[in-house]
Amino acid sequence: MAQESASQSCTYELGIWNVAAGKVLERKRIDKPKSELRPEEIDEWGCTPCIEDQVSVTLSNGVSFQMCTRLAEPVREALEKVLESGLPIDTVVGYRPSMSKGPVDARQNRTQLSNHAFGSALDINEAHNGLYTHCLRWSPSCRLIRGGPWQPGSAHSLTADHPVVREMMAIGFLWGGEIQGIQKDMMHFSKSGY
Repeated sequence: MAQESASQSCTYELGIWNVAAGKVLERKRIDKPKSELRPEEIDEWGCTPCIEDQVSVTLSNGVSFQMCTRLAEPVREALEKVLESGLPIDTVVGYRPSMSKGPVDARQNRTQLSNHAFGSALDINEAHNGLYTHCLRWSPSCRLIRGGPWQPGSAHSLTADHPVVREMMAIGFLWGGEIQGIQKDMMHFSKSGY
């Protein structure tokens, strides 16, 4: 397991998602002692959005990403098993600080940190595993809003029985392709799947 950060500082810069505009309109820099972290700045795994608590992970195929130090080694091991089986992992996005979930405020900005902001969520093979809306159940009416088209049967596209999904679930992550609601996030993994 990777070492915990000994730093007592917490710095991060995040984008704040505006629902009305459909994009980030504001950026904010946080710089404070870790002792001043609020409960909403520590996730269920004990990860924080502090850059000091993130680590770079490089897979044997050269793909690199940042994620929470607490989760880095089990994730690296899980993804290495997939690579050893001969299946492709082309891209991984982990730590990406943003306020992009939760209720909206009077200015139409989201008010909660995303799982990516903690370095405790991953997007894998985004070009082959899109985020879809209008998708209570998978059907042709699902509308792609980010990433590339999902093509079950392709070695790059994730399904419930794909080794990436199985390995990530074995270490406590849920897959966004099985979340409840109107979205299916085929590339996404986090503790809740959202």
